[in-house]
This record gives sequence, C-alpha cells and structure tokens, in this order.
Amino acid sequence: MLSWANTNTYMLRRAALVCVLIQLLLCGASLGARLRLGSWNIRNVSTGSRTDAELGTIAVIIARYDLVALQEVLDEEVISRLQAILADWGLDYEYVVSAEVGTNKKERMAFMWRTDSVDLSSSPAPYVYAGNGFERPPYCGTFELAGSEQTTLCTIHVIFGENLDVRRVELALLDDVYRDAVSRTLDAGHVLICGDFNMDPEDVGWAQLRAEGLLPTVLPPTKTTVGSVSLYDNFWYPNGFPLLSDSSHVYDFDDYMWPVDSLGVVRRVQSDHRPISIGMQAGSGGSLAPELAAFPGSTSGGLAVATWFARASDSHQRTEAELGLLGMVLAHYDFVAVQGLSATELDNLVDLTTLDFELEFVKDQNTDSSLAFFYRPTVVQRTAPAFTVSSASFDVNPFCAPFTSGDYSWTACNLLATSGSVTVSVLETVRDQAASSSSLSTVLLFGHLGSSTVSLSNGALTPIVDTMSGISTTTISQSVVKDNIWYDDGSVTFVLAGSIEVLPFDEWMFPPSGDLSPTKMLSTQLPVRVLMDNGDVDFVGKPDCRLFFSEYIEGSSFDKAIEIYNPTDVTIDLSFYAISRVVNGQTSWEDASSFELQGRLEPQQTYVIVNNRANAGILAAADLETGSLIFDGNDAVGLVCDGAVIDSIGIDSEPMDDGWSVAGQSGATRDHTLIRRNYVNGPDDDWARVAGSNRYDSQWSVLPAGTLGLGSHSVDTTYNPDAAGYSLIISEYVEGSSNNKAIELYNLGSSPGNLENYNLRLVLGGGTVADDSTAIQLSGILDPRDVYVVAHPSANSAILAVAGLTTGSLRYNGNDIVALTVGLDGDVLDQIGSEGVAPAVGWSVAGVPEATFGHTLVRKETVGFGNTGDFVTSAGTDAEDSEWIVLEEDVVENLGQHSSIAGSCLLNLKRRSFTKQDPVRTVSISPRGEAQYCCADQDGCPDSSTCLNNKCVCNTGFSGLDCDIRFTTGSGSDGSGGSSGGGSSSSSGGTTGVITTGVATSSGSGVSSTTGGIPMDDADGADAASSLLCSVLLSCCLALALALHSL
Repeated sequence: MLSWANTNTYMLRRAALVCVLIQLLLCGASLGARLRLGSWNIRNVSTGSRTDAELGTIAVIIARYDLVALQEVLDEEVISRLQAILADWGLDYEYVVSAEVGTNKKERMAFMWRTDSVDLSSSPAPYVYAGNGFERPPYCGTFELAGSEQTTLCTIHVIFGENLDVRRVELALLDDVYRDAVSRTLDAGHVLICGDFNMDPEDVGWAQLRAEGLLPTVLPPTKTTVGSVSLYDNFWYPNGFPLLSDSSHVYDFDDYMWPVDSLGVVRRVQSDHRPISIGMQAGSGGSLAPELAAFPGSTSGGLAVATWFARASDSHQRTEAELGLLGMVLAHYDFVAVQGLSATELDNLVDLTTLDFELEFVKDQNTDSSLAFFYRPTVVQRTAPAFTVSSASFDVNPFCAPFTSGDYSWTACNLLATSGSVTVSVLETVRDQAASSSSLSTVLLFGHLGSSTVSLSNGALTPIVDTMSGISTTTISQSVVKDNIWYDDGSVTFVLAGSIEVLPFDEWMFPPSGDLSPTKMLSTQLPVRVLMDNGDVDFVGKPDCRLFFSEYIEGSSFDKAIEIYNPTDVTIDLSFYAISRVVNGQTSWEDASSFELQGRLEPQQTYVIVNNRANAGILAAADLETGSLIFDGNDAVGLVCDGAVIDSIGIDSEPMDDGWSVAGQSGATRDHTLIRRNYVNGPDDDWARVAGSNRYDSQWSVLPAGTLGLGSHSVDTTYNPDAAGYSLIISEYVEGSSNNKAIELYNLGSSPGNLENYNLRLVLGGGTVADDSTAIQLSGILDPRDVYVVAHPSANSAILAVAGLTTGSLRYNGNDIVALTVGLDGDVLDQIGSEGVAPAVGWSVAGVPEATFGHTLVRKETVGFGNTGDFVTSAGTDAEDSEWIVLEEDVVENLGQHSSIAGSCLLNLKRRSFTKQDPVRTVSISPRGEAQYCCADQDGCPDSSTCLNNKCVCNTGFSGLDCDIRFTTGSGSDGSGGSSGGGSSSSSGGTTGVITTGVATSSGSGVSSTTGGIPMDDADGADAASSLLCSVLLSCCLALALALHSL
C-alpha cells in the first residue's frame, strides 16, 4: 500500500507527464519560425573581383538572412567561396546559381539559404523565366520554409537602359512572370518578386503588377542605394502572404559598417546597393530578432584617434575573411593604437590596401609584442623612429612613437596589461620617459588594462573615458571600462567636446540573431575614439554630398562651364568633391580623369567652374578657371563626392556621336545650355531619369547655345511631389474631326505641380465621374504658368507637335465628360460636360448649341480656378458670362500656350455650395451658409474663414452662424461608412463631431492603420496568445518538476 508521500509523488509525476504532453501537443506540434528573407544586388561580384577579406564583409551581411536572392553575380565560384566562409563560421548555407543571362551585360542570379530553416524544392526546380521582353530574364526558385507552405521567389535585375520607358517595358511584363510562377507553385503557396528594379515603387510602370494585387514593402522616402540616392530594390508580395508587421528593413551597411568618408570604397568592396529584407511567419510561434533602426549618426569634424584591444576570445587565429572585418573597424580611424593582435595577424594586416584604405602601421619589433599603431599617412605622419619604455607593470614594454598632424605634434605610447594593477604613478612614469626620449612635451597614452581605467587620473593626467563621458563600458557583455586614452590636461587642448564614442561593432556589423560571435571573430573589447582638432582649418571629418549640377554650358570652341548649387542651409566643404570626365564612353567613372575642388560653398549659393579660355561673359561668372574643364557633348561629366559620382551629364561607358537627348531633344548636350529646373533639390545619379523623355519629366530645361544664367540659381522649397494642389485647370479642349482630340492643362499656381498626382477621367455616354469613368494617368512636372497637352496619337501634326502625352485612351465625343481629378478617387478640379444623362450630341457653351462637339474651347484668360464639376455655370449662357471662347472645328492655333491675367481671380468669385468628399469622411463647409471662391493674394472670404486652394474654408476653433462645420464619418450621411484606403476613422451612427487639425474624431472606434505600406499582421495577436499559453504551460511543468525534486 502506498504511503501518502509516495502517493503524492506518484500523482505529481502523473501531473507532470500530462503537463508535458499537453505542452508538446499545443506548442511543440505547431513548431514554426519567423524567417527573414533578403534580396541584394552585390555589384559585379565575381571570384576575380573580391579577395577573401572583402568577401568576409559580404558574408557577414548574408548571415542576416535565412534565404537571400542575389543579383549581379558574375560566376558561381564566388558564391561557393561565400558558402565556405559561412561554413567556417559555423553556418550551413546551400546555394543555387542561374545560367548566364543578358545580352549587353551578362550576369547571373543566385539564391543562398540556411539549411536548418529552408530547403529548396525540386518541384518545380529553379528556372529562368522563358518569356520574352527582358534583357535579363527573372530567375525563380521554390522553397520549403519550416512550418509553411511553398514559397517561390522570382528575382530580377531590370535593365537600366537609356530612359525610364525602357525600364517600364520590363516592369509591365512582371505580371506575366507572377502568373507563371503561381501556376507552378503548389496550392496555398506564395509567390514573391524581388530584386533591383531600377525604379521607384510609386512609378506608373508598376500599374499592371499592382493590378495583380501585389504591393511593395519598401516605400519612399527610404533609399536602397549606397549614399541614400535612389529607391530601386524591393519585395513585391501578394495579399495573404504571412508578412510580419514592421519587418521590412533596409540594412544601410554603408553607415553602420564603414567610416563616413568611404562611399567609393564601399561601392567597390561590397556594393552600391543596400540589402533589403522582410520577415515572414512560417508556421506558428518562433521569434524574429529586431533589426537595426535608422543609423543614429556619429559625431564628426576632427582627427579620429582611437585605442582598441583587438584580441579575439579564446586566442582564435583569425581567417582572412575575419581580418577583412577587422580592417573595416580600423578604417574608421585616422590614428589607432592596437593591442592584442598576434604577430601573424599583424603581418597579414599589411595587405589592408585590399580595402583601398591607405593605412600604414608601425609595430614593436619584439616578436612577442602585440602592440602597433595604424594611421592614415594623408593626415598623420610619423616623425621619428619608434621606441619602447621599460616597465615591469605591463605584459610587454610600452611601445611609443612621435607623430604629427596639422599644427600638432605628440608622442603616442601603446600600453597592454591584461592582469595586475597599474597605478597612476606608473602611467606618469611612462609619460615622463616618453617625453624625454622624444623631446616632445605632449604625450598621449593608449591602452587596455585588466581592470577599470576610469579612476586612473590625477590633477594632470586625465582619461578620455571618465565618469562624465557618458560611456559605461568598453567591454562586450560587461559594464566595465578597460580601455582608455590619457593625456596631460595642461599640454593637450585639442580634444573636441562631446566627441568621445565607442564603436559597437557587435550590434552594428553582426546579425541580430546572435549566430555569429563578434568576440571570437573580432574582440571582446570595443574601440574607444575621440576627435581632436589638429589645427588644420580645412580638416573636416564628414562629407556632405547634397550639391548638384545646376547649369551646364557646351558652346563653341572653349565655351564650357559647369555650375554647382548648394541647396542646403549649411556651408559645404568642397574638398570632398571632384569633377570627372569620360571621353566618348571610352572608360567608366572609376577610371575617368578628374580634378578636385577646394574651398567652401555657402548655403543657397552657386560655384561656377569654367574653361580658362571661355568667352568674357562666361569668365565673368567664374569661381574657378581651369584648363582641365574641357568636354564635348558626347563626353560624360560627373560630380564626384567622397569618391562616388552623385550627379552627371551623360553616361559613362556609352559612346555617343552627337550627344545625349535631354527633355526629348536629341543631341541636347552638344551646343546647348542646360539649366536645372527649380523643383530639383538634390543630386541624382540616374541619368535616364534626369534627362527624361520630354520637357515635363526631364530635370533640365534645354536652351540655345550662348544662353547664360551662370552665378544664380534657386530651388522652390514649397514644391512637394506628393501633394496635389488645386491650381491646375483645363485651358483648352479640342473635339475635332476624326482623332483630332486634345486636352490642354494649365498650372495657375506659383509652384511646380507633379502630374502623377492627377488623372484625366472620361465618362462615355452618361454617368458620373466617381462611378462610370476610365482614367488616364498623367506624368511629369508642370512648371508654373506652363501648359501640358494630352493628345490622341492619331491626331494631326499640329496637335502632336505640342503634345506632352499621347495616348489611345483619349477617345471621346462631344457628349462625353472629360474631368481633371486629384488621383483616382479625389476631388474633381475641372470638367467639360455634366454628370447624368448625356445629351445626344453635346453641351451648349457660351450660347453656342452643342459646342462640345466639333469645336475647340479655349479658356478665357480671366479664369483663375477650375469649375470643380459645375460645368453648367462654367459654360455660361452667352459669350459674356461663359468661361470659354468657342472656336470652329480643328482650330488649334492656341494649343500649347495659355496666359492668365494677373489678379484675375477676383473677377471670377462666385458663391456656390461646396461639399468636399474624401475616402474617410464627407465634410460640408459653410461660411455664412455657402462656400465662396477666393484668391489667396486678395482673400475676400467671410469672417471666420480663410482662403485655401481658391475656396473659403472655415477656420477651426470658431463656432456660431458665421462658420458652422459638421461632418459624418464614412462615405454616406448615416455615418455607417467606416475607413477606406487606410488611415483612421471612427464612427457612431453619424454622430456629429468637430474637426481639429485635419483629424476627424467622434465617440466610437474602428481604427485601421498601416505602417510603411505594410499591413499589420493579423496573426500577431493569435501568436501572442499562443505564446502566452505555451509560456504558462511551461511554467506549470517547471513548477511540477521543482515539486518533484523537493520530494
């Protein structure tokens, strides 16, 4: 018979067993993972283009991803080498590489994946898309992801081409690629398209892929190219894909892994593109380590002086790939004292030129020593032989050498004491002996000690890292400062305040998953850095790469000039800049001839560089005259900042006979002046996008040779590419014979208008704009007081000669509505025709029957705003009260030009009721009972209202009869609508609320939100609940186990 104790033990064991079984059933049976999928264009990576040290800096990034698609792979061997480096680090990756694709530039694409979480499916096997139309066809692979359905990745490197339209052709074919991949993937599987698309995700070229229901994960203003220039790389995912919320990430390694002045090296050693990634839920459970947020920045502006104990844990002898990472850390500094490297590692680091950094070093010749100084000879010079100081308090005798930089000279001593206790008096002795041996009074001590260094100070000897520095540790996973720099408080006055930092390479350079050991591969210690003013007024630690070309002159003989503009509010150091030239496509930017600039460029000012034999008018505007500025229209000219081309005229490696086309004008870079349009506020290295295909989408205005605007430029700071203003109107309407159809738009405003924010909408045969129209998407930038003509491609030559856009979709008759709208669902700005039942032939205008058929309508120059859909009032009853002049059929002499009388807006003030509708709410605005049109410069609105977008709008915060604002949420008057298209709304059966700073609120809930364009993951809540249940069960099991143990 069992005793009570035995019975209790037995019951506890049974309970524990049941607990474990339940926990396994509920939690273990639903094993899954959260995986990170990546995509990266590794610029021209081949086995001949990268050393193992350089591949180490690439492999540490690939290790961030469970599955990664790679573009611009030139051979399979380099992927095999990456696999071997990862294997040496204990990470098991497999790979597959495509066949060579491309005609002009041949390359391969590849996938690499971790075998513990991803497996390649053999059905279907990886394949190159067989469809036509691609320079480099997409490469697709299907993968089995732990606990999830099949997932197919199709990756592509879209052609860059001579213009954006070439790229759009390939983008338009991606929906075929998607449908083909879906047909090959098992039911319930997912298909993603990723890669380098050479196109912003908001371009019109994505329309067909969006129509398939796919969305991008990376949205503006994020940039994916090194130096934050362009957004070209992306993942496109379908509805239903288990995308984790807030998981889209761009790893800006150029900021996190490299010093600030190294963009040229970054592009060569690693890539000119940043890797992108997304997180996905595979099965249930699991976790995803958080990625780095935006780069926090680093204090700059002085000589970067550092100390680093670089010994790896467990005395690990580093491979060449790991030494590449170590060299990358050293390259952050102008001068660094290093302790802890083995003699072999020091010898191998002589080859740091593989990373393109001109680092010299001097080491103690004692073979047992591990002390050395690394420095950039361009800013730091050693002035005498190195020497040692005898001291039994250190592992080896302190190693010292005299140096100079700018106006300052000092002796540096390198110290290492991994055990024992070093006192202040020992440090003072080293300082005194070093000062005596070098005959320099200024001595800096750099070192690593086995215990805290913060307290080692007295009245004269001061540690850089002290209790006031804000640094609590220089040791990974410990809170202790073992590394420091000491200086004489009285003799050294060039330490810059607030410049003391450590480099957290364990967080910035290594995957957040913790799968790689930064202490084993690099060190247990973090480098300590301080910035010092070396007295050289031209020494600046960080380049500012925001300057751009604002004018280009290629005239007769030596009449050559380049104007550079500073759009910022700060003075920019020109010493980081150069002008490069490629003669007729004979080489690349990397091998181009160039000359450097000097000086500083003040905010909102120009810097003009001219040929020293140019004409007198050009020379009069010069800031720099040089015989080095010589080019013809077929020579590419680049603006280089920090070693990389950030802005250009023309393309390197592209031979041209007569120059490049700009704004649709052939040969515009020869015998012309180009002036940058004033909405451009920064550099752009995409020449095809910059040059454009017409005068609306080009960033340049093309002017005749001899035109001079040198020495003056401005940027319209009010221009917002994402904002749709209300200053556009229809200024001319052509409904002529056959296909002679054209609509002219005019920008009444004072700022450029981004036409991508607008649509022409056609209602054929009666109906409403909102429900029955087809849309024509516009594109380009329309300058103030300029026109944009949309025409049918079969119109007559007079019409086509002034057309900015030709489209076969512009098909209408006199009884069809033509409306100008903000986007697809926004306000009607202007309209020809009235909604409802269409007339048999056309509408009357200015007393002319059926004037919208077989006539041309020209807007009067007194019209200062659109009719917002009220065509009856706009058409008028006679020539006097109509806004239009009616001309005979096919009369188009006015097309392509329009004028507006200054101040004419007041001539057209009319009282009209006005109801503004948007996807979230309907708002009735009623100052004194009805809306009123107005002019921004002369107002004329009733009390308690303000002129906004040519309409009187009530001021918030006012109440009473003068300005009464009411709204109902949703799209209907009963308040039952809710939210549409994202954003937030709240509803309570049509409850009346107030409007404050543009946000509608009322009693109720129902908030829908998006983050970065990625819908919130509905599974997160269920995962959290499941995880909580599993945790509770596990806790119960542990409690039972403890109870059993106590018995």
